[in-house]
Amino acid sequence: ALFTTVGENGSIKNLTMEGVFVSGDEDVAGLAANVTANGAPGFVFQNIHTEGWVSATGQASGLLAGNVYLANDISNVSAAGEVNGKNYQGGLMGLVQGGSQISEASADVKVYSTLYSIYVGGLIGGVLDTSTLSHSHASGPVTQQGLNSNAIGGLVGHGRNVSNSY
Repeated sequence: ALFTTVGENGSIKNLTMEGVFVSGDEDVAGLAANVTANGAPGFVFQNIHTEGWVSATGQASGLLAGNVYLANDISNVSAAGEVNGKNYQGGLMGLVQGGSQISEASADVKVYSTLYSIYVGGLIGGVLDTSTLSHSHASGPVTQQGLNSNAIGGLVGHGRNVSNSY
């Protein structure tokens, strides 16, 4: 990832990343492995596009971010390419939690999951607790490469509070 962690006062806008090639264990991403905004009002991820390849042997992987926590303004973000991984894996983001708010997100990504995978999605692997996803979409195949995998979806592998999205 370009950044290991983007914290409370992080603000990334108007960025395009091409030729991303990242592999690792957990929290693997093109832009930010961990986004931990803690609900800070100054935190912003807007107008960001990542394109490339991400592969993870553990959990929480995506072309934009691996693990997102309490991020209140992530909008107009997109990804294209390929993601290979296991648990909490998505074309754009792996795991979104803590009341994070994602809107106007898109992914045209080939997503491949391994044996015994859970929570794999074309856009986001898991949208948990009070986190929200709205006005977003995903295209590209989501492929299970092994047996005994569950919660695999074209948009979100496991999620709550998803609206106006396909």
